Amino acid sequence: MADQINRLIDNQVWLAGQKLPPERKLCEQFGSARLTLRRALDLVAQSDRIVRRPGRGCYVSGEFEGAATLGGGAAFLRDLGRASPADLMELRLIIEPAAASLAAIRASREDLTRIDRACKQTAGAKTFPHREQTDADFHLALFEAARNPVLVSLCKSINEVRDGDAWISQKQKILTAERCESYDRQHAAIVSALQRRDVEGAALAVREHLGALRADFWGPGVI
Repeated sequence: MADQINRLIDNQVWLAGQKLPPERKLCEQFGSARLTLRRALDLVAQSDRIVRRPGRGCYVSGEFEGAATLGGGAAFLRDLGRASPADLMELRLIIEPAAASLAAIRASREDLTRIDRACKQTAGAKTFPHREQTDADFHLALFEAARNPVLVSLCKSINEVRDGDAWISQKQKILTAERCESYDRQHAAIVSALQRRDVEGAALAVREHLGALRADFWGPGVI
């Protein structure tokens, strides 16, 4: 398996500075057990082809050279890939309420239907992976309704980070049945504000939802 990983790097499927997919995805890709995968990653890391960053995953070596080759956009994605769950939440609190305000103005009827459907699918999810996927779909649908391709691209990058081990581990620790019900109500409040075309209400509903999630992650006194 180490040879397969090295070939992906040699063939530039994984570029310098790029974060490798989460371990569970790599296990699916290679059809291996997690222990076997970790041994292969250790072998590749010993030859300095990849760099392990505790709590953040593995990266292809040569990150700065890769960022320079690919331009500023690559550097941004590199930095986003390094973001901790707390960093990610701060970014979401800055941009997502504004995206909701735009969506309240610009969303089509089809957009609103898709957002509402994702909201209901999240509430009806029976497993953690399904809930996380539908939750990501809900927020992506909100961004797409804002009709700003830069915001949509940013949301997709955020969702990639959300799919990482650090975020998932943190989310699993705090996700209880009561909190699921609370988040579902907050999602419904966002949908209602969008349907009313309530610009300020949509931003406030998103801010309250993300604020509640951040407080559940790190406590109500977090700044």
